Amino acid sequence: MTPLQQSIAHWKRIAGFTHIDEFKDSDRPTPNNCALCKKWAYLRGCEGCPVQTKTGMGYCLDTPYTTADNEFKAMSAGFDNNWPEASKAEVEFLESLESDNAPG
Repeated sequence: MTPLQQSIAHWKRIAGFTHIDEFKDSDRPTPNNCALCKKWAYLRGCEGCPVQTKTGMGYCLDTPYTTADNEFKAMSAGFDNNWPEASKAEVEFLESLESDNAPG
C-alpha cells in the first residue's frame, strides 16, 4: 500500500469516530500519524508529497486538513464540532489526489 493509500485508509477509519474517546494516540490526525508526512519529511517542507504537489504549499495548508484539524481540536476540548463533515472532506481530497496520480 502506498503512503497515499495508507493515509486515505487512516482518514476513512477515523472519519467514522464521533467522540474523542474513540481516538487512540495512533489515530489522532497529526503529522506523527500520517504516512505522507513520514515519507515526505513534514519538518522539511513536504517536498514531493502529493498534497504539496497539488497545492504548491507544505504542511497541508489550503486543504480540508486545516478545517479537520480545527474540528478535531474542538472535539478534544469538548466543544460542538463538525468533525464528521470535515474529516469526510479530507478523505475526498485525498482520494482526488489518488486519481490525480493514477497511471495513464
